[in-house]
Amino acid sequence: PQMVAILDESKNIVVTPLESLETSIEIEQYCSELCAIAILSRNWQLPYNFPEMLPRLFAPDLVEEIVREGSVWKKEAGPAQLNWSPIPVKFTPHSNKDGSIIITKLEGRLTETGVFGGVLEEKTSSFVLGLKLAQNPRIGERGRFPWVCVSYNLTIR
Repeated sequence: PQMVAILDESKNIVVTPLESLETSIEIEQYCSELCAIAILSRNWQLPYNFPEMLPRLFAPDLVEEIVREGSVWKKEAGPAQLNWSPIPVKFTPHSNKDGSIIITKLEGRLTETGVFGGVLEEKTSSFVLGLKLAQNPRIGERGRFPWVCVSYNLTIR
């Protein structure tokens, strides 16, 4: 079978058999994990560790919403110098694909570090990220991915 290699901006390579976007679970998982990393890798100064990934992975109106949410988080995170680090653990593709829209679920761990009462503390939570992905109409532009997130639901426990 023919193979395709995808090289992202971080020089990560994903090699997978050539198949249609609708059936490529590996690419769906890769895009889902990148979405989680883009919105959950945070620090109290920026607030997003990888802001350049947001317009490549999310629809433009969703990027605006994410940036607004990040500004609120930054104000809350500043006093404790919070940092978040996500670790995706389990990917679940859902079967209700129509060819242009897919729904995925990503579960993982979120490590939060911060200074509380002058003491550096670390706590680990779990997260569930539900993503609605659509075929990216701007895939031909530099650094774009085949799927773009048009909505998401995040739960942190």
